Amino acid sequence: MVRRFGLLGGFACCVLWAPQASAYCRQHSCQDEFDTHGNPTYECARDEQGCIIEGNELFYSSPCLSYGIAKGTGQNLGVSDKTLNQIVKSAFARWKAVDCGKGKHPSFDMQSVGVVATDEPSYCRVTDLNLGVWFLDPTWPKKLDVSALGYTTSTYAQDDAEVFDADVEINAAKVKQDFAGAPIEDVLLSIVTHEAGHVLGLAHSNDADAVMATSYGRFDLIGRELTQDDIDGVCSIYPPGDEPTCSAAGVSEAALDPDACNDAFVEEVESRNQEQSGCALAPRGTAPNGSQSAALGMGLGLIGTWAARRRTRRQSGC
Repeated sequence: MVRRFGLLGGFACCVLWAPQASAYCRQHSCQDEFDTHGNPTYECARDEQGCIIEGNELFYSSPCLSYGIAKGTGQNLGVSDKTLNQIVKSAFARWKAVDCGKGKHPSFDMQSVGVVATDEPSYCRVTDLNLGVWFLDPTWPKKLDVSALGYTTSTYAQDDAEVFDADVEINAAKVKQDFAGAPIEDVLLSIVTHEAGHVLGLAHSNDADAVMATSYGRFDLIGRELTQDDIDGVCSIYPPGDEPTCSAAGVSEAALDPDACNDAFVEEVESRNQEQSGCALAPRGTAPNGSQSAALGMGLGLIGTWAARRRTRRQSGC
């Protein structure tokens, strides 16, 4: 079956919502649209709390998830790749350890494949071969909001919103600027925990105290703990049950290299054609025309914004 891919983005919002029960929001496939001047031309339907409810909720087909750390990326903030990997592990462990009730935990498993050799986020249209990769960018891409501390980009199927890939970029230059003299590992853990929430499917929360909050005071970032609202959110996406049994995570070269991806794509087409006795079929994953992106931003000395915006995905030669 041919699968189309959707592009979901958003815009920076400086509104502070009053904390309330179940203020968390799930990521949906609908996107707000804007003209070249930034004026809205289409706004997705929202509930009374401001959460997008139009479109499908983003989801993974399997609770067995994995990620990698881009080689050499940690040095952009003076930490080793091993340390960065441990910080990301710790962030996901925080989400995994929450109590969904009666001592039960969210039913997902996140494994690290360790350090991988890649220079930038990419996507392979052979969907099963993708890997989410974390980067500390020394030079923030011009297409991203310069006020953002972090950015998560998820690529999903347009028809049912199944997620195939989620890459995360951290704005190393802005982290240095905004947190000079602060314990860098503590700063990174706070930023990474928020971005990990996006990877798991959460959008920005309307609870100003939550890790997934839309906005927060400049000095409220470091040490921020998961709140009940964050817990309710992750438990709603991964309701407790039997713990998933996952095999050891691996990584395909096609997830990191365009040429390898193209080879895998050709092999998949040939294989499917043979299965159909010569009847040509399109591969399961067609080239994506976009992605959902969520950003963590911070205003200098004032109010920071966890913001989402549109981002056109690179074709990466595939």
